[in-house]
Formats: sequence, structure tokens, C-alpha cells
Amino acid sequence: MWNEVNQILEEQAKKWKRPGRLPSQTFSKLAWCGCGGKMYARTDSPIFLCRKCNNKIPIVELEETFREELKVFFSNPEKLQTNLDRAAQTLKEKEELLDSHQHSVQKLRDTMQQTHRLCVEGHITPKGFGDFYKPAEAQLEQLLAELPKLQADVDFMRVNRISAEAVITESNSIYDRWPRLPLDERRKIAEAVCEKIVVADDGIDISYSGTQTSGEPCNNLTRLCARCR
Repeated sequence: MWNEVNQILEEQAKKWKRPGRLPSQTFSKLAWCGCGGKMYARTDSPIFLCRKCNNKIPIVELEETFREELKVFFSNPEKLQTNLDRAAQTLKEKEELLDSHQHSVQKLRDTMQQTHRLCVEGHITPKGFGDFYKPAEAQLEQLLAELPKLQADVDFMRVNRISAEAVITESNSIYDRWPRLPLDERRKIAEAVCEKIVVADDGIDISYSGTQTSGEPCNNLTRLCARCR
């Protein structure tokens, strides 16, 4: 199983582009100002700053606020279970789509072979053969081009499935481990859990990824929980 997982990930890695430079702070991709501007933090700076309106917040304050929000977020096992159920449903739909896609490929190939045989046997003219075969060939090429992405999506989701109990156990412990986690791990967890953090005059608003319907945020969090042990 481990070898199969590694093989899947290696195949995925060949298709991915080399990532750019990683953000230097936990919330570098997530922090936004209430005015609508992006907030930035230099490597040697203790604050996040909005260049548009000069709004600022200490990094340690944002870290602690987010950590407390994690405690609240993970204290709702029903919500976590709902996300897991949604992820399982998404996987099922992806598998059904992949099966349908593979069936369409095979059906089109069979029809093309049958048409070719009829042409060879003289039952249809070369022109009639060309009128059918060329569009069918283009359609087959399109289906085959889409197939690897569908298969990769299904494989990726299968690898990252985990029981609800394990997710809840690992998630609850993130709050305690948070201060000791490397910056890179904190950043990945933050990006998996939430979509956006808005720092306004009246407080900090966190938009959670759990409000999405794809189930992928839950899968991301599952992988990160396992890596952060």
C-alpha cells in the first residue's frame, strides 16, 4: 500500500509545476485588511501591515487569536463528521464520473473499430468512413486527455481517506502542539482550515474552508493532522 501511495504521489509530482518561494509567515496568503487591501509581513517584521491604509496587527496576536479559534473549530465533532461525510460523497461522485468516462472511452473505441471494419469490408464508402471517423477520433483524444486528471483526483482522494475518530483525535491535539509546530506546518494547517482572515478595526474575522462543498479542505486537514504528529 505504501509503495502504491508513493507511486501515485510521484506521478502527481511529475505533473506539478515547481512551487514558488514559500510565504515567510503563517498567514502570508490569508491576511487581509478590513479596507480590502492585502496585509504583508516582512521576514524581520513583528507585524502584519496593510500598505493601503496602514492598518497593522502584531504577528503574535494574530497567531494566538487563530490558535484560540482552532480550539473552537475542533470542539465541534458533529461539524467535522459532516465535512468527512461530504468528502466521502465527493469521492463517490468522482469515482462514478471516472467510471462513466472510462465507459465512454471504451464505447467510442468499439464504435470506431466497428466502423473501420465495415469500411474494410466495403459496407460503407471511404467518404462515409472519413465523415464519421475524424470527429470520433477528435472526441476520443479529448476524452483520453481528461482521463489522467480524473484518475489522479480519485487516487489522491482515496489515499487521504481516514476515519472520523482519527481526524477528531488529531485535530483536537493541534491546539496543544501549535506553538511547537514549525512555521511551515502552521502555515499549511492555516491554509487548509480557512480561506481568509480579515483584520478590521472591530476585530478579526476568519472565513473557514469548511463552508465549501467540495470536501477538499477536510481532506487537506486530514493529511496535515497526520503529518504534524
